[in-house]
Amino acid sequence: MNKMTFVLAVAAASIPPLSSSLATSIPTPIQHVSTGSNTVGQYSIGNPSYPGNPFNVQFPNPVGAGNCVILCIANPYSSRRTITITDGKNTWPATPAKTINNGTTMLSAYVLPNAAAGTQNFTITFDAALVACHFGFAEYYNLAASSVIDATSAAVTSATASIAPGSLATSTDGDLIFHYGYDASNVLGNNTAMTNMAPAAGFTPLSLDIMLGTFAEYEVQSTHGTINPALTLSGATDSFLNISLALKSASYGTAPPGGIRIVGVYSWLQNRDGIAPIFPCVGNLLYVASAFGSGDTEAVSLSSSGGLTWIETPQAEGGNSHWPPQCFYAQNVTPSASLRLSPVSTYNGPFASHPQSFMVYDVVNAATPVAFDKYSTASTGTETWPGSFALGTITPSTANGLIFGTLGTLEGSIHGAVGQFFDAPYYGGEADWDNMINNDGYSHYYKSNTATVNFGWTLQASGGSPGMNVALTAFKGATPNATPTPNPTSTATPTPIATPTRPTPTPTPIPIPTPPHHHHRGN
Repeated sequence: MNKMTFVLAVAAASIPPLSSSLATSIPTPIQHVSTGSNTVGQYSIGNPSYPGNPFNVQFPNPVGAGNCVILCIANPYSSRRTITITDGKNTWPATPAKTINNGTTMLSAYVLPNAAAGTQNFTITFDAALVACHFGFAEYYNLAASSVIDATSAAVTSATASIAPGSLATSTDGDLIFHYGYDASNVLGNNTAMTNMAPAAGFTPLSLDIMLGTFAEYEVQSTHGTINPALTLSGATDSFLNISLALKSASYGTAPPGGIRIVGVYSWLQNRDGIAPIFPCVGNLLYVASAFGSGDTEAVSLSSSGGLTWIETPQAEGGNSHWPPQCFYAQNVTPSASLRLSPVSTYNGPFASHPQSFMVYDVVNAATPVAFDKYSTASTGTETWPGSFALGTITPSTANGLIFGTLGTLEGSIHGAVGQFFDAPYYGGEADWDNMINNDGYSHYYKSNTATVNFGWTLQASGGSPGMNVALTAFKGATPNATPTPNPTSTATPTPIATPTRPTPTPTPIPIPTPPHHHHRGN
């Protein structure tokens, strides 16, 4: 596959307790995910589109008992369109809380109050295989367990920089005002000049995607009445579908656990040069992982706003003549509502002619001043599809930490992790060079002790992959409270990995120059 995929993780110091007398009932976000879109093929050579059904997306952590999940879905419109959501633990509403369409594209917002503990993996099934599908979802606590919807509004905007769904007239104090938007002019992700998104005064952004054109922002309205959510664009006046929800607050649900913890995941397709995507983050550790290594053709460099110092993990050619995924991290980061990330293609030409995918995580409670713990790599030749296999072993030096696993495949689609939490969206009909996340593997694991961890993966489709490389990076948590171990998304038993007789060195990574480019990952 000729596309680079990245994962960025953020970890932060604990958020201070709320000082308001209403703190016990203030709606509070716990985690949020915003995906890319399965649009047309990404290269100038003209790949086909990849219609899919069903789609599988997941939170980075199990949902707390009694919390509320908001799931927003953008997809092609049809008067006969049906959408079914399942997660194995809850019965989702058959109809959305609000939906809006412009005749070709539709945006729907579903609300699940009082979710069962452990809810995490969602399957979205349409009446047909579709392209240009996007998903954004969030978990909140302190929302009512039933009859949670107070008011809704929605609108289609056109030729205006102000994206507003219309006013909401709320009837209860303390409502969560949730505003979500999707760019109906840019459903293929290649038709916008957007350079910025600015939330309305009083609103906090969860995501601000200026590449595909999606956003999520929220505010807690202390006193009921009329409120007008809005967001302002710069560089473009694209037509947006946007929805707002007013959800009733209550002292209900489960606050998040302590310890290092992912709170957000965001992915996008970088198809414009000189445009730095916006990544609102609340953490103190940023982690970026690419699907391909610096010795392959899809090499990049990374910088950002905020004066951050980026460190690249070591790069060395694997036994299959390819390189481990490039990984970068910055420690002791100050949370920002408008952090800009600036990847630069350093070998394979500009992004405009050779777009690349990125995924970003936001995590809280990493250790300071040094969060990095261990790093390891592994490689393999051909694996047979479909099936589960093991690749990657790491032994953390401290307990209660977080390990990221990134797997780059030359061909094939990774559709799960064995024993870890899987992070990448995937769908039926997915093929190599997909724009949603390029079919590579992204997972994480919360480690409560220092025992060795073997990473497992699941390939789908038929045939064989000519090679895979994995990078594992362990980070230390700031507190001794570990997040519970995951419920695996696959029940397959991974093939045991032999313990090497000579441990792989794990020095603290330092910035390194890009090595010569001899290998090309592609079909």
